[in-house]
Amino acid sequence: EETIVLNQPQELVVSLSANETEVILGQSIQFNILSNQPFSNIQNVSWSDTIGMSCVNCLDPILTPLYSGTYIVEVEDINGCIATDEISIMVKNNMPLYIPSAFSPNNDGLNDVFRVFSGIEDIRINSMLIFDRQGNLVFEGTDLKPNFDGWDGRHGSELLNAGVFIYLIEAENLIGEKEIFKGSVTLMK
Repeated sequence: EETIVLNQPQELVVSLSANETEVILGQSIQFNILSNQPFSNIQNVSWSDTIGMSCVNCLDPILTPLYSGTYIVEVEDINGCIATDEISIMVKNNMPLYIPSAFSPNNDGLNDVFRVFSGIEDIRINSMLIFDRQGNLVFEGTDLKPNFDGWDGRHGSELLNAGVFIYLIEAENLIGEKEIFKGSVTLMK
């Protein structure tokens, strides 16, 4: 007869850095799993939903979510102990665009082009129409890239005089939702 004492291993605890977070459609978020054990003791990691994740079995994946949802991580250590945690991600579907109210196409390298700015790569400008005060179409652009493409203040090859112009812009996000933006822009010299 022999008495053996079995020491229970330390309970595995994992935690995501937050219970919920909010992102704008097209932006990414990096998950950071905290654990009471060294990462060298982690044997397996699995996520409940891997669509839009940079890796499916790592502790710190980057997620670019298309829709709101709850993401559950299950972690197993070398002793076979399992722990889980979850995080709710709210995806805001707005189109974060900045449309300037003035530009100066004078070839000084600053604000020479009227363009739409966005911090998100997956926004497309389907069309940009620019009208003068009489309602004449002076510029039409399609499939423009935010931050790059736009109107240079010309109608054909002629640089227009200073004045106020009306724009009509159709933007589309990466899941196909479209939004129309209307306003005025001042061409300054």
